[in-house]
Amino acid sequence: LRAYEGETYQPGPRLKTYLEVMRGELGPSKVSTPHHPGYIEDTGHNGATYYEHMDFFNNIEGKPSTAAKALEGFWSIVVGVAAEESIKTRGVVEIDGLLKRNGIKL
Repeated sequence: LRAYEGETYQPGPRLKTYLEVMRGELGPSKVSTPHHPGYIEDTGHNGATYYEHMDFFNNIEGKPSTAAKALEGFWSIVVGVAAEESIKTRGVVEIDGLLKRNGIKL
């Protein structure tokens, strides 16, 4: 998987985004150019999208939101760390052991 989003912070046309799914020997790659409506893309990314800002405001105001909660963010990090360790060791990584080795108690 290869994704690209260009941001130059300079006036003028923006670089396009693209998403490529490379399938190797299983078939041809597929390339798409995901984008938001112009009024959102014109605001730029700069750390957060229009939708992320709206979810942030909704969370602050106690309104329903589809934004990830802190616990979901925690588990996404744990899964990423486990995946990296699995790649390095070429073995199975038990999440319980991973947390214990890093002094994390749930």
